[in-house]
Amino acid sequence: GKLDRKALPAPEQATHDESFVTPRTETEARLAAIWTGLLPVERVGVHDNFFQIGGDSIISIQVVTRARQQGIHLEVKHIFQAPTIAGLAALAQLTDARTTDAAQEILTGEVPLTPIQRHFFAQRLAEPNHYNQALMLEASQPLDVAALERALDALLAHHDALRLRFSHNNGAWTQRYIDLDKTRTHTPLTVIDLAALPGEPHAALDLAATEIQSQLDIEAGPIFKAALFTLGDQPPYLLLAAHHLAVDAVSWSILIEDLSTAYAQTQSDATIQLPPKTHAYRDWANALQAYAQSSALLAERDRWQALLADADPTLPIDHAAGSNTEAEADTISVTLSRETTQRLLQQVPQAYRTRTPEVLLTALLQTLTPWTGRKDLLIALEGHGRSQVIERVDTSRTVGWFTALYPAQLRLAGDSAQSLKAIKEQLRTIANDGIGYGLLRYLSDEQLAHAAPQISFNYLGQRASQPRQDALLCFTDAPTGASIGGANGREYRLELTSEILDGSLRVAWSYSRRQYERATIERLAQDYIAALEALIEHCSRPDSFGYTPADFPLARLDQAQIDALFGQLRGVQDVYPLAPMQTGFLFAALAQPDSTAYFTQMLIELGGHIDHAAMQAAWQYVTDHHAILRSGFAWENVATPLQYVLEHVTLPWQTHDLGDLPTDQQQRRLDELLRTDREQGFDLEQPPLQRLALIQLDGQRQLLVWSHHHILLDGWSLPLVIRDALRVYDQISRGAPPFLAPTRPYRDFIAWLDRYDQQAAEHFWRDQLAGVGDPTRLASGEFEQQRASGGDREYRAQYLDFSAEQVEAFKQIAQRHHLTTNTVLQGAWSVLLSRYTRRDDIVFGVPVSGRPADLPGVEEIVGVFINTLPLRVTMSPDDDVLTMLRGIQEQTGRLHDFAYNSLAKVQSWSDVPRGSALFDTLFVFENYPAARESEASSAYHVADVRTVEKTEYPLTITVMTKDQMRAELSYNPDYFDDLAVQRLAAQFNRVLVAITDSLLGSEEQ
Repeated sequence: GKLDRKALPAPEQATHDESFVTPRTETEARLAAIWTGLLPVERVGVHDNFFQIGGDSIISIQVVTRARQQGIHLEVKHIFQAPTIAGLAALAQLTDARTTDAAQEILTGEVPLTPIQRHFFAQRLAEPNHYNQALMLEASQPLDVAALERALDALLAHHDALRLRFSHNNGAWTQRYIDLDKTRTHTPLTVIDLAALPGEPHAALDLAATEIQSQLDIEAGPIFKAALFTLGDQPPYLLLAAHHLAVDAVSWSILIEDLSTAYAQTQSDATIQLPPKTHAYRDWANALQAYAQSSALLAERDRWQALLADADPTLPIDHAAGSNTEAEADTISVTLSRETTQRLLQQVPQAYRTRTPEVLLTALLQTLTPWTGRKDLLIALEGHGRSQVIERVDTSRTVGWFTALYPAQLRLAGDSAQSLKAIKEQLRTIANDGIGYGLLRYLSDEQLAHAAPQISFNYLGQRASQPRQDALLCFTDAPTGASIGGANGREYRLELTSEILDGSLRVAWSYSRRQYERATIERLAQDYIAALEALIEHCSRPDSFGYTPADFPLARLDQAQIDALFGQLRGVQDVYPLAPMQTGFLFAALAQPDSTAYFTQMLIELGGHIDHAAMQAAWQYVTDHHAILRSGFAWENVATPLQYVLEHVTLPWQTHDLGDLPTDQQQRRLDELLRTDREQGFDLEQPPLQRLALIQLDGQRQLLVWSHHHILLDGWSLPLVIRDALRVYDQISRGAPPFLAPTRPYRDFIAWLDRYDQQAAEHFWRDQLAGVGDPTRLASGEFEQQRASGGDREYRAQYLDFSAEQVEAFKQIAQRHHLTTNTVLQGAWSVLLSRYTRRDDIVFGVPVSGRPADLPGVEEIVGVFINTLPLRVTMSPDDDVLTMLRGIQEQTGRLHDFAYNSLAKVQSWSDVPRGSALFDTLFVFENYPAARESEASSAYHVADVRTVEKTEYPLTITVMTKDQMRAELSYNPDYFDDLAVQRLAAQFNRVLVAITDSLLGSEEQ
């Protein structure tokens, strides 16, 4: 339906502090410390969004690396799936803390070339040996040369990529690891006294550093070198230079950390012990070779070709005949203030859920459009390349050149809001951060055509010049010398490199002086800063907000649908499809809008003193904790119904004091309150779909009435929510901060369903229901007509209590024949249903838990998993009781493997006429996990829990096992009179007794 935004909460734009919650567990505390060490914030709350407080993809790798060093096993994809401390803590708890299977020895031998390395050799550079990355570091203390040499040796031994050598034979390049002994022909460290060199120290440093960098040799070696520059009493400089074929930006943080560790261990005479290796660059290269031939990659091919088909790479140029080499390159850098950069990192993402590179690229297109005369731009982008698409290869601490280089065709759309959303979507639709392009270009059997952008963009993320006060090595602005040989040609006319250094964004525009006038680039660079500041200002306005399809990938909505559904609704956390049973509940509600079917009213009697305010706060906390309790539903103008989750809802709460009323008046008033509550129902479009009332009965008795729609929760979930609420109530009552251990969100189950094998399910159900052409109807009337008529009769119930002897008989049957109590009960109902319908082939509904065993933590997820499925039982005169029951048990077991389609879908795979129900009776055996008595405080106790709900079926038999085993026969009086149900219950019991006597009166043959 159309969402009534006026009826929904409209929270103000959240700030970093409004919902701040400190870490509550050791895991959360460790993760928070890691975040504050990497992000530009002084403190981190467990619900702060990683990307909204300055995180990016490169920092995510560092988070994973540091977490693993502290025994917290995470993967980079987890940060994108659950970008909060609380979410990551839940995933970390549920992830196997496995030991690495990466080789720890020194590696030698051949290594396949990766796409980025092949791209390098395809440039046919004039000086291929001189194409490096280098860092100039300042030491915080004088460095011991011998200790530094041993630390550098440890780096060469530990990081195999630093021992790569390259060979050019028969027109092709290859690479291999060499043994550590062979690297010792080259001294890893050169010591230079700057005071002894002529000229100004910085100029001398630049010349000396260039000389060091020019000594690297990809064929003969070395490809990694260090130089220590002493300056008398001043802190020394340390140059680290490596050929780009062996390192990337992520590699340097690993190398600096390990160098500092190894040096400190050497200084203290300890054995050098670096963190365990992750998978080698060779493992990665081999995995890329395999993935390059996969169907998953080939599926990307058409998308890349379509993207590049009409791309125009042309940029304006001042001097078309000008050459473009490194010697002719110049750079103009512009910066944002620290304050504006802080807004870019923390305020801007809240408007349209953008990431920093998306904002930077939007500003770039806005800058270039007046210059190029076009709203589109073909641009080369760089990603870190350590993609999660390559499974079971962990590269979080691997040194090497992993960069994914790929072209993107970007286009502006309308105003700033539309353009930001458009650029964000265009970038998010690039599969796996562009890793596929290089694979298709260089490793696939059918190579992709080459795109030739004339501009490149690279965002390096954030770094601090002084990472820690106690850091041995700090970044410095001192010159590193020429990292690339002057004769090498430049691939692009314009290269933009952006990074956030010490809290301030710096954007470097590199160009050829032979192709562009400096004034042209200066104007572009200044216009860029102005465009970026305007975007930041726009996103900081309270009325700037919106969502895009990438925010809700499971929903599969386009931008127009998202704007129509949620364009005026703030605080939408997620949107995704319904689970099968939810779909059934929704359709039932739409068919009978006034029906109270699937309205659940739980009556929880509490004894002892209850703090009303604490109880209300506890239930609000639980609502904040479980996403399903903040969910609403939308079904109009969408292909399939959707549920959406709000970041916050206020839980409706009422209190009533009936303590002063006489007993009979109190009961009448209570009945009236409960009836009014049921008649109020819920509007499924308007969350929350639950409410509570606390009714005082007398000084020591309270009745907590928890009403909710069954579309939110199944029977398994109910005790979990009650347990959580009572646990938090106890915490608040004691003055302790409320805390619940993180659990997987319900969306993880919906994502699991998205991967479910539908073809196998259809095959199973078609086979299962083959030959079932007519419904199995017990009710006298036409069930379909009654259901469509909109009637909402109050259901009635009769009960059958099982004796202690019967319960003991069920236990003996389980031991002797390995049959569950549920199977015996289903068998009895099958016999009775067969006799009443005069059919040997019958079908009735049975619920299954619907919780997939291969979804870790599923037993703690709150939501609707339960599903009603058809159980087909064929009676054969040749079968004895035991054979029949074993058949039912086997059949029931098979249902669990294919329990994830809606009943409507399953019915469509049968031969029953369209619009007819397969069955009109439901058999339920309740054995959900119950809330433990120990959850109750000594100050109160849970005296009783009763549930008032009804289904759409004329007859539901529910067997309850808590306390005393009993069967409830809930029925619609339009179909059954009281006497008929009494007779049915008695006959069910007689059949059951006959079955148990048969099984226990004879030994199995």
